[in-house]
Amino acid sequence: MFDDPLYATAFDLQAIRTEWGDLLTARLHGSPRPWVELTFTAEQRAKRDELARVERVEADPDAPGWSPAPCHIGVVDVINEVTIGVLELEAAVRDRIGFGPAERASSVPRSRYLLDGRGTWTEDQEPDGSVHWACVWIEDAIPTIRGVPELAEHVADEARRLAHLVRTACGQVAQGFIIKSTCFVCGGISADEPEGALTLRLYTATRLVDAYVLCHNPECDPSTAECGSYLRGRPMWTSVELEWLNARLDDAAVHGSRMAAYR
Repeated sequence: MFDDPLYATAFDLQAIRTEWGDLLTARLHGSPRPWVELTFTAEQRAKRDELARVERVEADPDAPGWSPAPCHIGVVDVINEVTIGVLELEAAVRDRIGFGPAERASSVPRSRYLLDGRGTWTEDQEPDGSVHWACVWIEDAIPTIRGVPELAEHVADEARRLAHLVRTACGQVAQGFIIKSTCFVCGGISADEPEGALTLRLYTATRLVDAYVLCHNPECDPSTAECGSYLRGRPMWTSVELEWLNARLDDAAVHGSRMAAYR
């Protein structure tokens, strides 16, 4: 199955279709926003605070661009990028496998869902269904696409990219938070970090997955008793193991990690 580049493409296209309404809602003020905790060095934080102070002192509140946008511009950009990306992907597939153009609206003026002709923001317009039906058509064409390897790879990559944009904007990609404790297996020790580093990340629960913890040290090598799951080659502890993991971390804080004992 994993030799097939399109094995997950139908799920990616379905994600775009099913989350499209949430994406449109996410552009409006007052809608839930994904939250990410950023980690700064002391120097980066000082520079960031100084820039914020200068902006408060020097900025002219009457200058263009000072007033807040009527919606979340970042989400508007995602809507336009995904809309154009999906319709251009459908057009490329149709052209490559010998189908004519779709009998739907042009893929160019996509901002009409967000702005009317006078530049006034409109928050109650619904899309015309082009993205939905383009995704459906591509899904139905997957058996044919599979017979054209270079097209299959392009469709898989683009569907994955666009679905990730949608999931991220809708807050469905788990955000990784640094755990202030070293891994009980490796202690964060690697060739690049001989003194150890904080390599554990807690990925918060979303509507798609439960919370889990990953160790991002490529040299972490737990035994089967220490870890039974992996994600993209990294040791993973699932939500049901978090209490057990916490006990291992407490013990490692006192006695050190297993790998550190062999240094």
